[in-house]
Amino acid sequence: MTTRWLSLVVVGALLALTLSCHDNGASGDGDANTDPDADGDTNSDANGDTNSDANGDTNSDADWDTDSDADTDSEAPRQFIDFPELNAQVSGQYRLVGWATDASGVSAVVLALDTVILALADFDYGKNRPGVCTDHADLNDPNCPNVGWAGTLDTTEYADGEHLLEVTAHDASGNSETLSRPFVIDNSNTDGIVNLSKMPGTPSVHASVLAYSDKVMVTWREEEFWDIYFTILDNGAWSTPAPVFDTNKISKNPHIVEGADGAVHITWGEGSVNREIEHAVYRNATWGSRAQIFSSPKNSNWARVVVLDDGTANIVWTSEQSAIDDQVIRNNWKPAGGSWDQDGLIVDRKDPEESTGHADIAARGNMSYVVWREDGPTTGMHILFAEKQGNGVWSTPVKVDTGSGINSYARIAVDSQGDLHVLWENGRRVGYNARINGAWGSQVQINEVNGKHPNFLDIDVDPDDGVHAVYVVHPDDTRSDIYYNFKEAGGVWNRADDVRVSTSSTLNQLPAISVDDQGRAHLVWSSRAEGVPGDIFYKRVDP
Repeated sequence: MTTRWLSLVVVGALLALTLSCHDNGASGDGDANTDPDADGDTNSDANGDTNSDANGDTNSDADWDTDSDADTDSEAPRQFIDFPELNAQVSGQYRLVGWATDASGVSAVVLALDTVILALADFDYGKNRPGVCTDHADLNDPNCPNVGWAGTLDTTEYADGEHLLEVTAHDASGNSETLSRPFVIDNSNTDGIVNLSKMPGTPSVHASVLAYSDKVMVTWREEEFWDIYFTILDNGAWSTPAPVFDTNKISKNPHIVEGADGAVHITWGEGSVNREIEHAVYRNATWGSRAQIFSSPKNSNWARVVVLDDGTANIVWTSEQSAIDDQVIRNNWKPAGGSWDQDGLIVDRKDPEESTGHADIAARGNMSYVVWREDGPTTGMHILFAEKQGNGVWSTPVKVDTGSGINSYARIAVDSQGDLHVLWENGRRVGYNARINGAWGSQVQINEVNGKHPNFLDIDVDPDDGVHAVYVVHPDDTRSDIYYNFKEAGGVWNRADDVRVSTSSTLNQLPAISVDDQGRAHLVWSSRAEGVPGDIFYKRVDP
């Protein structure tokens, strides 16, 4: 057991809330807390914490300082532990997250593990939590919105098993409150790689991953059944893989995303005669009815979905017009409670003998952003970008890549400031460019390993606007590896920092990434030996 000491003093006051809600940006468990008086909190959250109430956190209010203003504030600080959640199973570098607010100002937040004070090197009180301040506006805390705290716990320094986190918040008037949260450390899986396939050893490809709330969902095509399968990581355990729908058709390339209401949206391609684009929603542990939003005798594939803040589902995909060298990027949408648009839009229409494909879409607020590959006989292969507001029209495409070489297979992410981050294949390199404050920069290379064609990649951002990337590198003709890299918000990529994630000496391909509220990257990919069916693998990376 490691002993650490922390004494964090934060001068200021916090903006008040009702202990009913916490900030959606970093919590995600939807608990509702109410605090009717100064000393006895009553929480109605469902996660089992006890604040002298029904949920499992233990509060102990104690005076630890006295001054002339103490009689003006007799209420203990209001606070909440977002992570770890109750009895959560954690490992590696784990991000502890919470908030505390008080009318007279929080003067110190102290963390203890198994009654031993923690001194976390990166602990910080003052994280931006505007939702907390909105929900507790009655406190009128002048420090709002900076009332959150976070710090990284190296769980490998502690024994596997049950542990207890205690967080004590002190205010400037001498009041305090302690919350307790039990959780489990499990570092038994040394490389952290998990085979998720329904039938290991049979073909499984096209995985997509989504970290949402306190869970992780993975979907993929299980070729033994030609259906889209899914599994959910919940409280340290994966559910038994099951079909999203038993269609008896050829399904491929699923993509999943979370909506503002916490529901999971999925889109995928399907069909052996007509090629269809499908959509469904996972809500309350059940998949709703599927909807066919497009059908054509020509190939339609690589669908990607986002959900706008108003609940509109927005999908883009590649669709052949007459042949593989006559393609367009199509778009359709469905408002919350509404229907799919009858006609949809074409984001980009190619000239004859030109091809386009592999579109990706990101959204923030009610803005949608799309990138795709465009290939012309005279213009070469480039990455193009367009945007639209709500259900409006797409802007004129602009070129994202600024260097030389063959460009293909782009992915896009948008951060909390509305800045855009684009990743793509650039010959043997992985190219990156960003639009900051509305202006595109110059492309850079983010990978150190120069193999053959990098062949598929993905990108995501974390709540602190750090950028995470995953991609494939081919050291030789018989092996391809999954690599991961990360840069902090406002920082630069260090090519030497990219690390190999996969461990097999086979063909690892088609990676996808999703970053959770703690900044942990969840990666999935397929792996197979030459001529041998592959499986779907998962690994979490803590930057």
